[in-house]
Parts: sequence; structure tokens; C-alpha cells
Amino acid sequence: MRDDFFISDLGRLFEVGFNIGILTFFSHRTQQIQTRYKDSYLSDLRQLRLSAISASIIEKAQIDCSLEQQIAQEWITLFLQKGFLSGYNFVHEFLEAVEWLKRAKYTPIEVCYFQCLLCNENSAGTSLKTNTALLQDLFAQLDLDSLASQPHLLKRQTGQGKEKMGAEEKPLSMPTVIPAT
Repeated sequence: MRDDFFISDLGRLFEVGFNIGILTFFSHRTQQIQTRYKDSYLSDLRQLRLSAISASIIEKAQIDCSLEQQIAQEWITLFLQKGFLSGYNFVHEFLEAVEWLKRAKYTPIEVCYFQCLLCNENSAGTSLKTNTALLQDLFAQLDLDSLASQPHLLKRQTGQGKEKMGAEEKPLSMPTVIPAT
């Protein structure tokens, strides 16, 4: 048995479960939480098959004994479930702790960007996407049209356009670095 493959794959599977838990929490709270990723993760979720992922992990870890394969299958399921519950509870507890869910009754929370990887290594190679496709999915969330219609945001970041800013606003500047002597 190749423990190094099995352990790293379990970690990736926990991450997948964690991200699915967060996505599920957001989908259960659509009145309180608005997201920009829309359905971009649904196609990735639809391609995930626990049986295929388990078979891939067990094969890569070179687990030959049927009893050990059964134990590995149980661990795989456990890590996915633990990741799901951890992600779901984490985001819920975080939003409760900062009291955003209370405020969300009146003004919805907007998730501007959410990044998770449900394919390639995280699916044990059972669902593959090119880097270009991954980047396209991520950039689709950024709503660049909305940003282009608010040039003052770009001007504040770059320090351009001081003359159009209010007196109380100052452009952000880079910190001064003093070399050690």
C-alpha cells in the first residue's frame, strides 16, 4: 500500500467535501446570501462520482486486499462527509460570529468571489479541466463589466484621477520600504 498517495488523496477529498459544504450552505440561504458564481460549479459537481473517485484512489494507493479496500472505501466516505460538515458548519459559524446573518435579514450578503477546485487532482483524476477553463470559470465571477462602470474603484487603487476624488478621499499608495543597514 502506498500511504503517501492515500493520505494526500484523502486530504484533497476533505477539501472537496469542505467546498461542497460551503456551496450547499450558500444554496440553502439564497434569500440572505447572493453569489456571483451562479451555476459555474454545478457542472463540476455533476461529474463527481464517489465510486470512480474511490476506485482511482484505491488503485493509485495500490491496495490489493479486499478487506483493506473496504476499509479504504469507508475512510474515503468518512473524509468526504467530514469535509462537507466542516465546510457547512464553518461558514455558518463564521457568519454568525461576525453577526452578518442578522444583518442579512435586511440586506443580503454578497459573495463576490468563491474559489474551489472540484476536478483534476481533487477528483482523483476522474474529472479533468484545462487551466484555461478553470481560469475562465474564475474570471466569470469577477463581473468585470460592473467594475468597468465604476472607474473610481480602479483610480483609487492606481492613484490615478486624484482631481475627480472628493477632498476626504486619498488614493492608496504603496508603502515605503526602507532597506536594512
